[in-house]
Amino acid sequence: MIHKNFIFLLFILFTQCNIPQNASTGRSASMSRNAKQEIDPQTGKCYAKCLMGDVYKTDTTKYLVYTGDAATENVDLETLEMEVKPATTKWVKKKADKNCLSSDPEDCMVWCLVEVPAEKQTLKVVKDTTQTKNYKTEFIYKKRLVKKGGFTEKREVICRDNVTPELVYQLQEALRDQNYFFSKNADKLNSRTKAALSKFQRENNLPVGQLDLETLEALNINPTDYDSQTTNPPVTNH
Repeated sequence: MIHKNFIFLLFILFTQCNIPQNASTGRSASMSRNAKQEIDPQTGKCYAKCLMGDVYKTDTTKYLVYTGDAATENVDLETLEMEVKPATTKWVKKKADKNCLSSDPEDCMVWCLVEVPAEKQTLKVVKDTTQTKNYKTEFIYKKRLVKKGGFTEKREVICRDNVTPELVYQLQEALRDQNYFFSKNADKLNSRTKAALSKFQRENNLPVGQLDLETLEALNINPTDYDSQTTNPPVTNH
């Protein structure tokens, strides 16, 4: 049931686009990836619910790491075992479902939610530098969870009418450059393109399920190139 629920969730996310009724002038500021976006709705723009992933903060700490042989010199050391990356979960694509009726093999792949264990690192730290010269300075980067994902937030997205074949092609090429897309290019957001996009978003702590502005910027695609390619009003999907 997990893979069916996941595919259904992606379908809902990729087809939701809601236009708020209130409007304001000017474009909302671009947000950093790990900050909560405050929607400043504007007429003619599209907004959709995106699945939010875990948010981490990286702390940097300096240590004096011992590089000598403790058996041959008398050094006061402290052994530190630290968690440099907390445990998390991720979606992994498994073998195809034999009961799947779709003609597209990608639709038949089973997605499983698996646990990723925490990453730990052990250091021998010099407590008194007058006792030895055998040490080096190391900067340890520790990731800590500051906000649990698994919920949805509204983000500004490219309106459906502006998802042109040119944008889709650029998206596929950008995903190919990042080793996420390996299929032939298509002129529309087919299931393989959506799967590659979702994987890129999940693995890069981005909102999942839409062509949102943060994702396009992460792929070096300028969102403003596709803001007003049509004079038709944006389409609201339900």
